[in-house]
Amino acid sequence: MGAKAPLYQTLSLVLFLGLWPSIASALELPRALEMAHERDGSLSALEARASGLREQSVAAGRLPDPKLLLGYEESEMMSEFMVGVRQEFPRSSRLNLRSQQFEHQADAQLARQEDWQRQLNRNVQRAYLELWYQQRAVDIVDHHSNLLRDLADVARQQYAAGRLSQQQMLMLELEQAMQQDRLTGILSARDDARSALARWVGEAAWQQKLPHDLPDLASVPPVDELLSALPAHPAITADDAAIRALESDVRLSGQYYSGFMVDALYARADNDDQTFTIMVEVGIPIAPGRLQERNASAARQRSSAASLDRIEKLRQLESDLRTQHQRWQHLQERIELSRTTVLPHSRIVSDAAASGYQNLSANFDGLLRAAVYELENQLRHQRLLADAAQVQANLLYYSNGAHHE
Repeated sequence: MGAKAPLYQTLSLVLFLGLWPSIASALELPRALEMAHERDGSLSALEARASGLREQSVAAGRLPDPKLLLGYEESEMMSEFMVGVRQEFPRSSRLNLRSQQFEHQADAQLARQEDWQRQLNRNVQRAYLELWYQQRAVDIVDHHSNLLRDLADVARQQYAAGRLSQQQMLMLELEQAMQQDRLTGILSARDDARSALARWVGEAAWQQKLPHDLPDLASVPPVDELLSALPAHPAITADDAAIRALESDVRLSGQYYSGFMVDALYARADNDDQTFTIMVEVGIPIAPGRLQERNASAARQRSSAASLDRIEKLRQLESDLRTQHQRWQHLQERIELSRTTVLPHSRIVSDAAASGYQNLSANFDGLLRAAVYELENQLRHQRLLADAAQVQANLLYYSNGAHHE
């Protein structure tokens, strides 16, 4: 009986310690986020667009550059040279509206930049957490495969001694084959997860392993607080700024008189006669209903459509937020049940099966089933942890950009 003691020890150590190789240079989540921000070009592009629109806003609020006028006229009586300047004077309200329009467009770009920053954090966190789970799954399944190999060594000895039937040996071999297939599938899923993370952080996803422990994320605020903050979410404030820009366009389109133009012209003839002329040019809206009103109506329709899109987006965000928060709460309940009941009971059953088999009070089939159930429960628990953390990352997208520091 003493020869069977290593089997019991193997069951306890391999299944429950969850050994993980030490990682000298593990890729931590904060570093992964930093690398993603360093590599991403969209943030810089959005910032550059906003800066360009700010410059346009300043330029749009100023008078246009004057134009130089040069002329020469020749007739039978005389020849005349002319020089002058032309200056356009838009209405001051029009200048202000154009300046405000570009300013609102710049605000929209900055809000989109903040929204993309939140999306980037969420995408990196979700990809990181998926790879974390796949690595844990590989570790658990690999150690369980080692357990089955040890169990097979003992089983062959007992089969030779007549204590195990051929059917029981076939069951063990079948479980080993299924376990190898499971490991191959998880290795493939791990490579897929590495590729997904590499999109954001580059080669580090392939060159560095992740830490053993699940990374900490910022806490999730109460759902009522998240819902009340949705109108200030950058995805919505970007639409608000874009709508304000369209409203400026509506007011611009409704201005029948856009301003006037002044020409100052000096002329000198070949007989030394000199003249100085000033002319004022003003646009006359002869048929406003056919032009200005149509332009204003088109601008109003664009503004109305943008407002409706904004309402729909806010509703969609609210619906998604409620769904994600409910799912997160359910996952927390399942994790607690797994931690307090499922995993401890799985361990007790596995220990009892191993001990009973050694003492000849339990059969081989029960021992094998207990080992398989515990493996599945361990994998399920790790999946629950990863799923809950991924949903938490989704919720943090709504909470004022709060992420792991």
